[in-house]
Amino acid sequence: VKACEFLPRLISGHSPIRIQLEAPEDLQGPYRWRLNPHLLTREEFMGEIKSAIQEFFQFNQSAPSSPDVIWEAFKAMIWGKIIAFSSASKKAFRQQMVGLEQELRGAETELYKNNSEENRERVATLQHDLNELSSSKAERALLRTRSRFYARGDKAGKLLAWQLRREEADRLIPSSRLPDDTTSFAPEAINGAFQSYYSPLYSTQKHEGSMLSFLDGIEILTVSGEMGERLGAPLSLLEIREVVDSLQSGSLP
Repeated sequence: VKACEFLPRLISGHSPIRIQLEAPEDLQGPYRWRLNPHLLTREEFMGEIKSAIQEFFQFNQSAPSSPDVIWEAFKAMIWGKIIAFSSASKKAFRQQMVGLEQELRGAETELYKNNSEENRERVATLQHDLNELSSSKAERALLRTRSRFYARGDKAGKLLAWQLRREEADRLIPSSRLPDDTTSFAPEAINGAFQSYYSPLYSTQKHEGSMLSFLDGIEILTVSGEMGERLGAPLSLLEIREVVDSLQSGSLP
């Protein structure tokens, strides 16, 4: 063990622990580059790649080289563009994560010193931002392991936990504007604001006059005496046998 440190509380109430180990030998296999499918969902990436493709064929459309050489040069160019964009995105993502973790560590220290509403809201906001970044990282991991995800099915595991965590983050309401025109990050205040807003909408409106006039205009069918006797009659042995015979094999009545 080379190093060990406590990290900020990002999700739960417990602080994660980071441990750095030194392996006896290099166990890393040969590197194989793969396209990150998450990049295809980013508009800035698609725009940059589109511009690079148009620029390449604009200058190499009437080149004296053979189509095979142009195609190989194009693949090398587009590969370099993708790697450069991916490296810059990873670097910016890591810097953002490190910056938020440092801010959260400082905010937690201030919260320990002064347990004020402002410090609690700042810690909650930083935790929410870090949760969103962690969820996007988990989403990229799911895209890279989609085949394994479907092979596991509905079995409990890390992949299912990542997906549930992403859905929980999408449903999270970090803040709400209260009736006094202030913004609160407290869960109790947020629940109270939603309750006060939706309670009048879903409460029963008792207007007996309108209810009776509505029911008077509807023709309600009644069961005749003969039909009522047939419905209330006890079941015969033949009817029970027909129902049992119609059941699937292995099922109980």
